[in-house]
Amino acid sequence: MKIRDQEFYNYLSDDTKNKIEQIENHKILGASKHIEIFCNGLEDIIQSAESYEPLDNIKKYLNQLSNYFLISRGQASRSIYNNIKLIMGTILGDSVSELKSNTNLSIRKFKKNSEEDLQKILEYSVNEFYKYDSFVLFDYSSTVEKVIRKIANQRENKINVFIAESSSINGGLPYLNLANDDQIKCSFFPDSAVLYKLQAADCCLMGAETFYPDGTGFNTIGSDIVSILCRELNKPLYFLTQLNKLDIRRIEGISKEIVYIDYENENTNSNVDTKIPELVAVPQKNISAYITEKGVIPSNQLFKISMEYNEELMKNG
Repeated sequence: MKIRDQEFYNYLSDDTKNKIEQIENHKILGASKHIEIFCNGLEDIIQSAESYEPLDNIKKYLNQLSNYFLISRGQASRSIYNNIKLIMGTILGDSVSELKSNTNLSIRKFKKNSEEDLQKILEYSVNEFYKYDSFVLFDYSSTVEKVIRKIANQRENKINVFIAESSSINGGLPYLNLANDDQIKCSFFPDSAVLYKLQAADCCLMGAETFYPDGTGFNTIGSDIVSILCRELNKPLYFLTQLNKLDIRRIEGISKEIVYIDYENENTNSNVDTKIPELVAVPQKNISAYITEKGVIPSNQLFKISMEYNEELMKNG
């Protein structure tokens, strides 16, 4: 499902088109960045189509953009699915001007709430990691990056950051910008060296694409291996995430659908199987805690908070 094939494509700005294509090619990573680009797309459609398209067409294009993200990204990331449903739930209107107003209002409200949640996660993370000076980062998370920058800026001495390649999607590359911070000493390594680097680190940080109420987390393939090593070495593993990445369906007996990516490269051909899961489950027992807007939550105590959050989501969605 390519963006260029979609009917709404011509109503997007060149910048949004380019960013969505980068998402398709795994060059822009992180659920929060993808949602930001989705919101930009909603604004583009309203802005470009309001002067000459009838109301029903504009609604159709908005829904097409929503469905595109739900299918292309929402299957892998429950955060994207939940947030799109939350944003689109209040985009209504009996006129173009009303629809535009409600779209902008919905986006502003979402961004405000997200920023407030992020600030709480940053605060709780800085408090939790006061005793740590060296961190292994596996696979890019914009939340993890912000936490590392905030920790570094509050320290007198440099912190050490060991960045795994996360080779399936080159998920470590966006973290290399951290090397531009004078308070951060960066090391970049292939995934095969993760045991060596974990031995020198105080803890490991990951974002979460999705998590279950029972504390199982999902992140890019390779995260499962890292989690086993963390447990074996007695190194704390933290998942930093907003609660909106909750996949409540597990309590109904529904497991997360496996989404595959193609690891094809110049050394392979059509006779070689190159498909691998995009995300894998990290068992609750391997995760020390989740750091969320509700606080630092031990992974085995996540169920009650998850159920309470889901009730809140259902009321506001």
